[in-house]
Amino acid sequence: MSQGKHKKNASKEAKLKFFTQKPSQTALHVQATTRDGGGSSDEGSSSPETGEPTLNTALTKRHLQEAMEALSARLIQSWTSSVDTLRKDILDLGARTTRTETKMAEYATAHNELAEQVSHLQHTIETMEIKLMDAEDRSRRNNLRLRGIPEAVLQDDLPRYVRDLFNVIAPDIPSDMLLLDRVHRIPKPKHLPPSTPRDVLLRAHYFHVKEIILKSSRTTHLPTEFAGIRIFADLSQATLKKRKTFQQVTTTLRDHNIRYRWGYPTKLLVWRNGEFSPLTTPADGMKTLKAWGLQLSQAGRQPPLPVSTKVTQDWKKA
Repeated sequence: MSQGKHKKNASKEAKLKFFTQKPSQTALHVQATTRDGGGSSDEGSSSPETGEPTLNTALTKRHLQEAMEALSARLIQSWTSSVDTLRKDILDLGARTTRTETKMAEYATAHNELAEQVSHLQHTIETMEIKLMDAEDRSRRNNLRLRGIPEAVLQDDLPRYVRDLFNVIAPDIPSDMLLLDRVHRIPKPKHLPPSTPRDVLLRAHYFHVKEIILKSSRTTHLPTEFAGIRIFADLSQATLKKRKTFQQVTTTLRDHNIRYRWGYPTKLLVWRNGEFSPLTTPADGMKTLKAWGLQLSQAGRQPPLPVSTKVTQDWKKA
């Protein structure tokens, strides 16, 4: 009886197993995924029986696509905003650059106009200075400056002492032609030592007498009584300063034994190989000396004068 009961139970269990639904591969895969902490595996991305994508794989692809689309949209929006901002900044910089170039062009034009005016004024001033120097030197043309007369010779004795000196230098001048309008000492420069006697300034009544004395003094050997006395033409400070700018030219001429003399207004009159050449400016003189093939002396070399230059609008060529 127990055997029949056992057979009945076995038959019921077989029927239950037959009608009970077997778990699908998808459910088994989901359970395995849940047990592994929610990770996904490429090996379980498709059914081993059909080869079709599983439910989990389809969801992952869709979510990834949506995430990528959302990220792309955000990036495009961010880039668009950045490009718009950059475009606006570039346009602002372009406008500011245009305004700056316009202002620079105005300033350059104004500067160039001022440079032309300064150049014109410099030329005008130089012309006026030359005329003033000539007028002052003409007022001094009869004057002579004597250097080295001892202070022991008093003011009242100066006219007689100077006439005696001139009689030694140019004895052929008649006494009635040797007229002196005035003779007096002038203040001494502060840089000279106290023992140096003051210069004596005189005015000869006749210009040709003054020229004879000045020329003869360069070749006459003075006696002991008048030893150390030198005679110069009385020139304005402006003329002396102007002549100093010719120092490099005059030194070169003397080094090569070339004759010259000073002209009025200040210029050099040069004789070379029977030809006469006036040198009106130091630059003209150095140019002429180079053309003659002469080596310029370095003594008295003058620095170049500043020149007012114009501004070129180079930024418009870029």
